[in-house]
Parts: sequence; C-alpha cells; structure tokens
Amino acid sequence: MKTLNQALLELEALIDNNLSSYNIPYKKGNVIRTGKMLIRQSKKHGYIVFDTATNKQVTTTFSQHGALAIAKACNGDQRIDKLLNIDQNVQKHYNDALFYSHGIKTTTNDIKRLVLEDRLDISADNLRCAYNSLERFIMAVES
Repeated sequence: MKTLNQALLELEALIDNNLSSYNIPYKKGNVIRTGKMLIRQSKKHGYIVFDTATNKQVTTTFSQHGALAIAKACNGDQRIDKLLNIDQNVQKHYNDALFYSHGIKTTTNDIKRLVLEDRLDISADNLRCAYNSLERFIMAVES
C-alpha cells in the first residue's frame, strides 16, 4: 500500500512530464514554464525569456505580463516586436507614474500638484490599457 506522500510524488511526476507538451504556463520554483519557453526573473533586467529547444535567450522584458505574452508568441511561432513595444509602453508609463506620484508628495505648489495629478491619471490609464492588451493576447484561445 502506498503512502500519501508516495502518491503525491507520483502525481507530481506525471503532471510534470505531460505539462511541458501543452502551452499552459506553470510555475516551478522561481521559473515560469510554458511549452518550450522558460521565464526567469532577473534583478537587473526584469524578466528573461529563454527558448529551451535552442537553449538561447529570446529577449528581456520589464513586466511579467510581457514575458508571458512573448513566451506564448514564441510557442506559436508569431512575431514578438509588437509585444515588445507594448512592454516598453508599460515600462514608460510605470516610471512616469512613479515620477508623478513623487512630485505630488514633494511639491508645495498647488497648481503644479494639480497638473501632476492629471498626468498621473493619464499615465495610470495608459498603463492599464497596455496591461489589458497583453492580458488579451495571453488569454486568447487559438482555434
């Protein structure tokens, strides 16, 4: 009779062996795998996307959403240049939002604070739109 731990180890091995043939992202340790692609977070570069079939780095991204979208595109042999542009927009608007919120906290001028609040709203909206477009690509079902 098998113990519960043995049964769990067998189930985990069964899932790990068959999961790599599908393009479903799953996290194991500090790595996200989807199909033949591997995503690892870096301290300097954001997220690094590797192709395990060729054992080469594909690209680096700022956001995890961008890395997942690029991994999905590479698994489907699609172009990634548009996704890289969207990820760069995420980076730009994220940094802009940080800059504007710091300016709001430190300024004593009311007019400048109002202008910075408007700019922060615009950057936050653009950031939300960029994330939504990456999420739509990730969640899109291919027919």
